[in-house]
Amino acid sequence: MAIYDFAMASWMELTGVDTAMCYRAEMLSEKGYDIKLVFPRSPDIRDLKVFKDKGFECAQFLSVPVSFSDAGSLEPVKDLEQELEHLKDVLYYTEIQEMEESLLIKKDGNIVAEILLTKEKNRFYGIQYFVEGHIVRRDYYSDILYASIIYEPVKRDGIYLAIKKKAFFYNRDGSVALTQVIHNDQIYYILADGRCLNQGQLFNLFVKNLGLTKDDFVIIDRPSTEFSPKALYEYSDRTNIVSVFHAEQFFEKGLSVTGENLNREYWYWFKYSNHIRTMVVSTEEQKNSLIDTLQHYGSEVPDIRVIPVIGLEELNYPLTERKPKSVACVSRLNVRKKIDWTIYTAIKAHEMDNEITLDIYGTGDQSYIEYLEHLIEENGASDYIKLKGHVANVMDVYRNYEVFLTTSLWETFGITLLEAVGSGLALVGLDVKYGNRLFIQDGYNGYLVPYNPEHFDEKCPSEVEMLAERIIEILSDTGKLNEFSRHSYAIAKQYMTDRIKNKWYELVEEL
Repeated sequence: MAIYDFAMASWMELTGVDTAMCYRAEMLSEKGYDIKLVFPRSPDIRDLKVFKDKGFECAQFLSVPVSFSDAGSLEPVKDLEQELEHLKDVLYYTEIQEMEESLLIKKDGNIVAEILLTKEKNRFYGIQYFVEGHIVRRDYYSDILYASIIYEPVKRDGIYLAIKKKAFFYNRDGSVALTQVIHNDQIYYILADGRCLNQGQLFNLFVKNLGLTKDDFVIIDRPSTEFSPKALYEYSDRTNIVSVFHAEQFFEKGLSVTGENLNREYWYWFKYSNHIRTMVVSTEEQKNSLIDTLQHYGSEVPDIRVIPVIGLEELNYPLTERKPKSVACVSRLNVRKKIDWTIYTAIKAHEMDNEITLDIYGTGDQSYIEYLEHLIEENGASDYIKLKGHVANVMDVYRNYEVFLTTSLWETFGITLLEAVGSGLALVGLDVKYGNRLFIQDGYNGYLVPYNPEHFDEKCPSEVEMLAERIIEILSDTGKLNEFSRHSYAIAKQYMTDRIKNKWYELVEEL
């Protein structure tokens, strides 16, 4: 049996989807299943690093365009020292500057190339080439050069953007197996035999070449605007298709920056729901909501399973005393997470007890981060509110804090919430679906604060005051704090990895 996991939007910002995919792949691999991670486009450097760091082997990677060549494995094993000698002959560089994850190749003080390094010694993923400070080409390497992307620097609103113009995918002998051309914002592919295909046609041909059977299992984790899953649905009578929901399927007013609407990512999933063997969600609440939404739009309701996207290997206990009156937030920093409300909550709580501190972990859009930094500074909160950025092992972070605060407007599951309860923190958040209601049991291990969607656009709504009061209530009562911590650990025990494994094994073995 082969399991094909389609990373349909893998090149987007790093999210819990990536974590969930890797977690599930590891579980299924332990059972002996052959897992293939399918990239509709050539894997970006970000993809190669993220998924490899999370345990995938490059031999498990399948790229739609690369599959039309004989390049083979995408494992980066080409020798770095040999490549540096080659670049010396063609670039005449005069200096090499070592960075954390790359080598900057300079000529007369100007960057002419950048070699993107792997964690393995003397190995690299690719090389970027620059002209007058602008990227013009990026090459990808395994044991050969297997792909090149050509860029054109275009100035827009005073800023130079790297606009992709062409891409070439090579055979092992260096010949071009496939050419990607972008014309009038449309993408076309030219095969070695001269055929010209659009993106949909190329994807259809790739799926056809897979030769899917009933012994195979297709998982779609996230839809893509570039490659429609429709081609996969055409094979639903001869294989098994599972769609995993990582986001809300219908956005209600006041819960999304896009307004009230069906999540466009899932449009095809609803239209072709009769071709999907199983839909997977993380909570019972979302299952019930999904059934209602499918029925509302006249879509067939397939088998729907509740399988949390991730579990815990073990409970996370503090190694030393937790920092007194400490609050943590771990989140992507974007508008939906309402991190500005998190900051205002900490400010209000600090006004009531000046020993309270807040540390915020995570990264996101730079302009939003700058906004948050300004918000902290203008409120004179820099001494007790800190933006900590990304940390490699976030589980080491949780055990140092007493309270976890979330102001997110919805969480499909809430990996950080699970990590928080698994680390014994008391939790405070808004009474919104789905993860908050799953992991914050009001009065048991924390508090849920009612949320009024009419307050969506308010800078500092009344919910902020209530959240702050709940934090004070917990941190001013040691007995309650300890009780909430014990109950968080009890909740977390329901989400241990062995339980999640068995749910996936059961689903796959029903073939």
